[in-house]
Amino acid sequence: MIQVVGRKDNSNATPDGLLPQAFGQGADYQTLIDLWADKGFSPRELAALIGAHSTSRAFAQQQNGIPTGGQQDSTPRVWDVKYYSQTQSQSPPRGVYRFQSDVNLANPETETGKAFSDFARNPGTWAAEFSAAFYKLSIAGISEDVVAGLIDCTAVVHTIQKATMASGKANNDQVKASNLFDCSFLTAVVTGGATGIGLMITQALVANGAKVYITSRRQEVLDNAIKLYNTGPGSIHALPGDVSSKDGCMKLAEEMKQKEPNGIQLLVNNAGIARDDNTKFSTNGQPDMTDPEAISQHFLKSEEKQWMDTFQTNVMGQYFMSMAFLPLLAKGREVVPGYSSSVVNVSSISGQMKGSSMGQFAYATSKGAFTHLSRMLGTTFAQSKVRVNVIAPGVFPSEMTTGGSNDQNKSEMDMASANPAGRKGHDTDMAATILMLAGRGGTFYNEQIMYPDGGNTLVQAAFK
Repeated sequence: MIQVVGRKDNSNATPDGLLPQAFGQGADYQTLIDLWADKGFSPRELAALIGAHSTSRAFAQQQNGIPTGGQQDSTPRVWDVKYYSQTQSQSPPRGVYRFQSDVNLANPETETGKAFSDFARNPGTWAAEFSAAFYKLSIAGISEDVVAGLIDCTAVVHTIQKATMASGKANNDQVKASNLFDCSFLTAVVTGGATGIGLMITQALVANGAKVYITSRRQEVLDNAIKLYNTGPGSIHALPGDVSSKDGCMKLAEEMKQKEPNGIQLLVNNAGIARDDNTKFSTNGQPDMTDPEAISQHFLKSEEKQWMDTFQTNVMGQYFMSMAFLPLLAKGREVVPGYSSSVVNVSSISGQMKGSSMGQFAYATSKGAFTHLSRMLGTTFAQSKVRVNVIAPGVFPSEMTTGGSNDQNKSEMDMASANPAGRKGHDTDMAATILMLAGRGGTFYNEQIMYPDGGNTLVQAAFK
């Protein structure tokens, strides 16, 4: 193998006095930009290349105080975009060290700094631009006739990578929670992501670095969610639309193709409705369950349209969303080595319970159908290397369970709970569930059903 770029001995620091003024103490931004421009590289290409610092540690004590072994983001040896946001941060995480030259490049007022911000929000964009810039760097100084004779060894390299990963052996850094549940490489779409369970999922993903598009038919709800919860290190973006029709799902997928040409890594089908207004026990009372006539009269109050509307959103819409977004998910998988994209469907324990779901036959039946649809999607997507998992929650505060939300897009519940946990679901319960499935630690999960329900299905009649 011919070494084209880099130095053979990378375990020793460069002797003092050899580096230009662009590096070390007193580093000068423009000198560095000019050095790379002289070799034909733009500021944005330089910003893309320097993202490789995401995986690095210092081999030797640096003059500016970076110790031997010092890391340049909180997830060394992990190929992600945390380096960009943490280099730009006014207060980087403890144990993260920054070169002065990197800090100069990260200045948001500069062209490279703007690229830093873009890459921090768009992992797929960075991966594609790094690949192009690194290829350009690899052939720098090589004549065109030699370049023309080079052989593409990508397939061989991927085989070697897979063989290495197949051992399953990990060092302590790789099993840290910050690595297993990091979402900084994710671009996600969460339907119904501005309120209720959808907002809980959105918050968890964004708080751990993901770029999240949230859908809703209500623009004001989307705007409020972004205003309140778009606090980083990831980002939230509005995607207005209707997921209850095939046309609406196709439009959303087409819009995402324009916004994210490198694909996405996660689709959360969370949007859902309940239309058993005429029969649910909470507002209509429960009939005498020993009287066949009373049971019949009570449940025949249900209307055909209530069933049709429920299934249209809770089953049909989820089917068309999953099918429309499959190509984007497959494309997104290609830009994150060692990761497989996934669909996470938010169903309900109502689809597993054997009772009437407190008088909500249409809702519970639709959730049972949705859970089985997820099994079918998992089988259908398997050879495309896109996973499908299910979250089947117990009772969580949402607009569906409480009837509305407050000015924080949150809902509140004041009800007794009969589950072993003795309470309703919390935001953190849902956050832990989605992080387990969405992060790198969840890539071995496929066609699984998670039940964050406080043990409800343990003590009440249910099948799993």
